[in-house]
Amino acid sequence: MRCWVHLCLLVGSGGLIAAEPEPLPRDRPLNILIVGNSFVNLLADQVDLAALAASAGLPRPNVVFSRQNGARLIGRLAKAEVAAMADGGWRGQPWDCLILQEQSLTPVSAEVDPAARKAFLDGVGEWYDRVRAKHPRCRVMLLETWSRHAEFWRIVRVAGQGGAVGVRNVGQPVIDRYLNAPGAPEEREQKLRDELRRTFGADAVEQQAWLRKWYRHAAEVYLPQHNPLAANEPVLIAPVGDAFERHYAQTDAPRLQGADNYHPVLAGAYLEAAVLFGAMYGLPPTNITAGPAKGSLPAALASRLRQTASDTLGLKPPAP
Repeated sequence: MRCWVHLCLLVGSGGLIAAEPEPLPRDRPLNILIVGNSFVNLLADQVDLAALAASAGLPRPNVVFSRQNGARLIGRLAKAEVAAMADGGWRGQPWDCLILQEQSLTPVSAEVDPAARKAFLDGVGEWYDRVRAKHPRCRVMLLETWSRHAEFWRIVRVAGQGGAVGVRNVGQPVIDRYLNAPGAPEEREQKLRDELRRTFGADAVEQQAWLRKWYRHAAEVYLPQHNPLAANEPVLIAPVGDAFERHYAQTDAPRLQGADNYHPVLAGAYLEAAVLFGAMYGLPPTNITAGPAKGSLPAALASRLRQTASDTLGLKPPAP
C-alpha cells in the first residue's frame, strides 16, 4: 500500500476503513495556497515548486504562499489580508489545494501538552472550515514537518558562574538553566536529558514519531469528526518529515538542516518540494528533471533526494 497519504473514511456505525485518495488533477494548472512559516521560506524563495511540476511535464501550477515566521496556524485568519487571500483564490479562481504547515514544535508538544494539542487541531480545523466553505472543491493537505537534527540532543559542558561546570544542549531552543544549577555536572546532564526527553522526545526518532502521530491524527481522526466534508473526501498528508528520516538513514547523508538543527538548507527544501509534488499529483518525484530555481544543488544530490521522496511515498514509474 502506498504511504504517500494516510486516511480513513468514517462508515456505518462508526467503523473505519482505509482508503487511498485520488491525486489532484494533472490536466490543467492547479491553484495552490501554502500556509506556513519559516519552514517554507526556501521552498518559496529558491526551489520553485511550480517549476518542478513543469519540468515533469505538468501544467505549471499557480503557487501562492502565506508565511509568518514562528507562527502557529491558529488565529492567522483574523488578519484581514490573510482572510482575503484564503477567500479570494487565485485571481478570482478557486483554490484547488490548501497545504497547511504548522509551527514545528506545536505537534511535538501535542504529545505531552493538551493546550498545544488543542491549538494544533483547532488551527487545522479553522483553516479547513474557512477554505472549504469558500472553495468547496479544494483539497486539503497537511505538510508533516521534520524533527530537529540528531545534534540537537547532544549535551556539552560549558563554563558556568564562578568557574562552575554547567551543561546545555547544542540545538535550538537552547536549554541553559542547568549552567549554574546545583549538583555535579553528571547530575545536571541527567536532569537536562530528562527534560529534553519530556519536552522534545528522547531523540530525533521519537520526535519524528510524535510529529507523524499528530499530523495523522489531525487528518484521519480529528478533521473527519470535526467537519463532514473531511469524512467524505480525504485529507492528504505530505510526509516530508518521514522523507528526512529516510534520508538520514542512508550512508553519508548530507545535512538537510542548518546550524540551528531545524531550519532547512536548500537540500532540505528541495526534498520538501519533491515530497509535495508526489503527494499532490500521485506521480513519482523522480519524474522531476529540474533543480532549484536559485542556489546551487549538485545534480547527483538532487537526483538522490528525488529518489528518497519517491521511496517515502511508495511511488514508482509505471512499468514499460
